Amino acid sequence: MDYKFSVIIPLYNVSAYLTETVDSVLAQSIGFEENIQLILVNDGSTDDTEQICLSIRDAYPDNVTYVYQENAGVSAARNAGIPFIAGKYTNFMDGDDRWDIDAFRSVWDMFESNGENINVIACRMDYFEADTGYHKLDYKFKDGDMICDIFEHPTYGQFSVCSAFCRSEDIRDLTFDTRLSYGEDAKFINQLILKARQYGLLAGSVYHIRKRNTEISLTQTKLSKPTAYIDTARYYYEYLADLSADLYGRIIPYVQYALINALKYRVTSAIPDTIPQQISEPYIELLNNLISRLDDDVICSAPKMLTETKIYLFTQKYGAVSLKSLISLRNGYVYVNNHRAGRLFSKDSLIIKTIHQSFLGIKISGTIRCPEIIDSFSIRVCCGNSKYIASISRTPSKTRFSFADTPISSIYDFSVRIPASKCTDPKVLEWTIIANGNEIAAAPEYKV
Repeated sequence: MDYKFSVIIPLYNVSAYLTETVDSVLAQSIGFEENIQLILVNDGSTDDTEQICLSIRDAYPDNVTYVYQENAGVSAARNAGIPFIAGKYTNFMDGDDRWDIDAFRSVWDMFESNGENINVIACRMDYFEADTGYHKLDYKFKDGDMICDIFEHPTYGQFSVCSAFCRSEDIRDLTFDTRLSYGEDAKFINQLILKARQYGLLAGSVYHIRKRNTEISLTQTKLSKPTAYIDTARYYYEYLADLSADLYGRIIPYVQYALINALKYRVTSAIPDTIPQQISEPYIELLNNLISRLDDDVICSAPKMLTETKIYLFTQKYGAVSLKSLISLRNGYVYVNNHRAGRLFSKDSLIIKTIHQSFLGIKISGTIRCPEIIDSFSIRVCCGNSKYIASISRTPSKTRFSFADTPISSIYDFSVRIPASKCTDPKVLEWTIIANGNEIAAAPEYKV
């Protein structure tokens, strides 16, 4: 290999950010000219991207390779750069992001000290500009630098290729799936991780993701065309499930959590009316088939997922009627087949919206969010020894989540009146939700 690293950057109309992005690579403490190859792939940009690329190539002719192609998408652009790789390790960076100055040195040290045990190293991710903070999966870095065994840490999913480095010899015959407009990087990186069974986690180095103020980048768009729905389900979700089955004889928990991480967004997003039936029906069938292959304990223990969403997944797996015999409520938690799925009502399930005080007393109105699986529920308010039952609308005022015309969680209006002789301060009231005969203490949010 001529270099320690190759960095492939697909570019489409990013002239406003490109210099800043490249500068973060030029400034690497490991030394750019000696150790880093930069492959700039212009995906048919119509702005000044080409001029900037050419000026960078002219400044560093030994290090920079420039490739132009007619606009074909980010996957095709990354694929166009792969044949030019001359580094031992490769990173696929987006054209508006940044790397920490010591990232490449730290990645090199981890790769070189772990021999052939790993083919991927992932770094932390944070956001800047329109949004800030670390990525929602940052919890996997809580123990610092480590080699992550995916059987020991199945919830430590890696879905970004930009924040990761790959062993170059392992990706020469691997390509990004150009049929995908969503999840193409997750599919790419997890093919490597599944075969190695482990990958490196580097907590001390950060990949900075730009959330743009001015426009939506490719990585910030959702499924945009009708065929993308079924393509994503078939060529990303189903592909990973089948790959796991081929490699290990089953869908291992690591892949199941990866699927759940994707499915939780799909089943809580309504399918647009513009999606024709000949696409939506097989799409729903594909998702439901994947859900049926998930283990109960994996669904229940999935991190960062609402209880209502878990219940919906079980509804699709078992059917609403059968599921009711498998569900139990204990101390405010929902159990499915004796696996705890989560709290039935979260802290924002009960919201106080208006408080009207008069000489007659206090009238409190608000909303309660309830999963559709609950047959009956009521709200009891206590003030000292006095108890009052709220009046709840019989029909929901709003469906919070639904998928394929099936409600997942609905919102109901309620009101309760407390006589003036019993209470003058609504904050001292004690609230209890009774769901299917089970009493659950509640602490309402006040959004008066």
